[in-house]
This record gives sequence, structure tokens and C-alpha cells, in this order.
Amino acid sequence: MANFDVHRILVDQGSSCDAMYSGLFKTLQLTEQNLVPYVGADLQGFN
Repeated sequence: MANFDVHRILVDQGSSCDAMYSGLFKTLQLTEQNLVPYVGADLQGFN
């Protein structure tokens, strides 16, 4: 989290996908340089 002090994080060890919507991205004042391409397995779907 660039330019933010992180005091606590929660770790979910299950299979999950965290989607960050553009509104939150803009609220955190992040830029496209903060984006990192995902190189893992293909997303199969949601339930």
C-alpha cells in the first residue's frame, strides 16, 4: 500500500479473489503505476 501505514491485515488462506473497484482505487489516490499484472492460474468463476 504505497504511501499508507498498514497497522493490521487479515489473511484468508482459502481460494478467493479480491476485486478492487475503480472508486476505491481513486479514493486511495493510486495510479496505473501501482497496478501489477496477475500471472497466476486463470480465474474459473465465482459462486
